[in-house]
Amino acid sequence: MGINTLDTTSRAELLAQGLYPHQVEGLAFLLGRRRSILADDMGLGKTRQSVLAMTHSEPDGPWLVLCPASVKRNWEREIHMVLPDAAVHIVGPTPPPPPGDAGWVVINYDLLKRHFDALLTHRWRGLVFDEAHYLKNHTSLRSKLASRLVTETAGDPVVHVLTGTPLTNRPRDLFPLLRLVDHSLGRSFFGFAKRYCAAEKNEYGYWVTTGASNQEELAVQLHGIMLRRRKEEVHDLIRTFGKQKKIFNIHLRNIIGKRDRFMEVYPDNGDINFVRVVRTLADVKYPYMIMPDHVPGHPDPASRHQAFAYGDIIALIQAANQA
Repeated sequence: MGINTLDTTSRAELLAQGLYPHQVEGLAFLLGRRRSILADDMGLGKTRQSVLAMTHSEPDGPWLVLCPASVKRNWEREIHMVLPDAAVHIVGPTPPPPPGDAGWVVINYDLLKRHFDALLTHRWRGLVFDEAHYLKNHTSLRSKLASRLVTETAGDPVVHVLTGTPLTNRPRDLFPLLRLVDHSLGRSFFGFAKRYCAAEKNEYGYWVTTGASNQEELAVQLHGIMLRRRKEEVHDLIRTFGKQKKIFNIHLRNIIGKRDRFMEVYPDNGDINFVRVVRTLADVKYPYMIMPDHVPGHPDPASRHQAFAYGDIIALIQAANQA
């Protein structure tokens, strides 16, 4: 039986070796639709889920990622963790590659206007809008160009809209994202604002759309197109540690120069290149790592729970160990 004949959850499980259960669920969600919004909290692995789902839905590429400049290199790193041999082209200062390139192209939003015409010459099989709250102003040129990129790309590209910022408290910021995924609510801002933004005219006759109304109805409308999980709701991470264990933060500044402490916490991983791990963590600007204290009742008092809080960190350590 081929993988494409399986249901989306089973396909996600085959693709998601080493991921947390909530990430498998996210994969199944992305695989089950051509256009979707993944709005998990930061740190839950949206990038990894998007790369896996995108390359399975459209295995031949090319794929385009739009994101803030600060995370372009992180996207390159994440892509190579999933696909070590993938071609990744970072736009800026170099221009986009010519049409026919079948790899990944990563560009920041600030360069979208400059390279828009060149980007339209490609037949993108997948478009990813990361940190999509950068597009929350539906009247901005950036938001309009992003929308045109979706509608004017030939064929029917897969579209992933990723954001870790909750938008439902101010529904007007959600409208551009709904437009990107071609949801019926993303077709008329005025109609959307009257229904979900408590739109009303002020004393000067201008429409004010900064409010919120009919939020329960909006939440129902978002079912099937948007998936959002908060850290406190992700039980597989909670179960990793258990409430009875003491959780504490070890900041990077407390790790650098304390290799012995690091090796005490991770005695089974003594062959890890410590300096490389620290540099990698610093590169992606992880402010801290979360580790539990001694496992209660363990026969070896020096033993520690052998897991970081986030799958991304596990992958970073594995990559450093194999490099």
